[in-house]
Amino acid sequence: MEVALRQAAGQGLRLEGIAWIATQQKLQALVRTDPKGFVHVDPGDPWWAVIPRSEWPHGLAEEIKPLWHETHGDRQSELTLHLSAGGPLPLAQREAWLSSLQGCLATEAEEAAELVDPYAEAWRELLQETAEAERSAKIGDDVRRAFARVIAPTRSSTSGAAFSFGGRPATRVCEPCEPDL
Repeated sequence: MEVALRQAAGQGLRLEGIAWIATQQKLQALVRTDPKGFVHVDPGDPWWAVIPRSEWPHGLAEEIKPLWHETHGDRQSELTLHLSAGGPLPLAQREAWLSSLQGCLATEAEEAAELVDPYAEAWRELLQETAEAERSAKIGDDVRRAFARVIAPTRSSTSGAAFSFGGRPATRVCEPCEPDL
């Protein structure tokens, strides 16, 4: 992809947007070329597909429904091409550039293979933070589901409550201690 972007920049084209990189399933790639022709690929936000739905803002599912793919979620590439000098991009140049980008798409064999991640080292810290956030969100979801299954206090006791987790029999917990007098 970077080769195609460098070629485009060398032809006076600028590009910006987000990309789904085969080796980075969790984070968007923020892609841009600058006026000097340098290519920048930086880590972006996590894809909504990797964030538990309980963490989504209200209305997001409906908002991104047109983008949603059953297998890939919201992962996609969305790039805008600019002619550095301004004005419209000639059709032949646009088609050649699009063909070059289509050559960057992963084949089924490449998707199945373990590809070398060119961004692993540069993105390591953010990926670790993202993994920790996902782990915390999953724990939070598990706790919320568990407490959603809490049953009312038993009638035989006013000081304890019975809880049922994961379909297991109710367990009495949280008996308060008698105060020292």
